[in-house]
Order: sequence, then structure tokens, then C-alpha cells
Amino acid sequence: MKRRLPESQAGFTLIEVLISLALFSVMAMAGIAMIESILRIEERTKGRLERIGVMQRAMYLLTKDLEQAEPGSFAETEAGIGFLRRGPSLFEPSRPVGYAVKDGALQRIVTDTSGQRKEERLLQGVSGLDANFYYRGIGWSPALFVKPETAVPAIGVAEEVPQPIAVGLQMTIAGENGTPAGKLERVVEVATTGKAIP
Repeated sequence: MKRRLPESQAGFTLIEVLISLALFSVMAMAGIAMIESILRIEERTKGRLERIGVMQRAMYLLTKDLEQAEPGSFAETEAGIGFLRRGPSLFEPSRPVGYAVKDGALQRIVTDTSGQRKEERLLQGVSGLDANFYYRGIGWSPALFVKPETAVPAIGVAEEVPQPIAVGLQMTIAGENGTPAGKLERVVEVATTGKAIP
């Protein structure tokens, strides 16, 4: 005959203990997987935020340079655009500034007052840079109008070259294996006369 233990001395059976351990281990594994997933997302987000910060800085600098461009000083280059940027004061000369894609990066090329050319890498992973120019009464044009070599036939006087009132730059951002991942575009109104405000 079996003797029953009093309620105060009763314990768990081995099966109950094993089931409890299995449940706790499943919950612990799910918790660890969730924490790993959160850490991966945080790492990806941090990298993206850093990239966005670099893009914003590059676009800010590009905008400020274009806003200070001398009227009529724009020139297209093989890899980008060049212009004269007004000096920070009335007594300082304008400086040549250019933006180009070189070695997979957007570069700002500046010639300082001593004539020294400096290249600054602003944004990595850029595979292309396209410029468009907006002309009053004409609209957008991918080509920069330059001084014509010939006179207007009916009048015999040199035609005045229209000046752009806005510049649109579009950068192609490279993705995995050099494929385009997206485009960054900035449209900036440029000065047509007078001294721009810093």
C-alpha cells in the first residue's frame, strides 16, 4: 500500500520540471532572437542616418555655392559643372568652384586666393552628375547657352545670351555592385545681377 505524503511535502515530478525547463528555454531563445534583431536594425539605421547626414552636408554646401555664383560664369565640364563663386566680402575676388564626379565620389573643386587648387570629397558612392538650367521664357534646358559665334542674320548684331535663373543638379547614387540606387536632386535659384547676400 502506498503512503501519501501530506500536501506540505508534495513536490514537482520530473516531467513537470522538464516541461518547465523546455518552456523557459524557448522563451529565452525568442528573447535573444528579438534582441539580436533589434541590434541589427539599430546598426543599419545608424549607418543610414550617417549617410543622410553626409548627403545633407553635401547638398547644403552645393546650394550655398550656387546661390553665390557670379551671373554668367557657369561652364559645363566633362564630369560636372564649374562657376565663379563670389568672395565673402566686396573686397575679396570671386573664386573658381566646380563640382564633379571623380573616382565614385562627388567632389568640390575650389581654387583659393593663392591659386592653389583643392579637391574635397563630399559624397562617396556617386556615379553621375547631370546639370539642367532654367531660362526665363524658355524653360529647362540640359545645355548651357554660350555666346554665339555668329551674328543674328536679320539685324547683323550679336545676340545676347540668356542667363539661367535656376540650376538643377541631379546626382545618381550608386547601389550594390555599382547599379543605380537612387537620385538626389537640388534646384537652386541663382543670381542674375548684383551682389548676393551671404
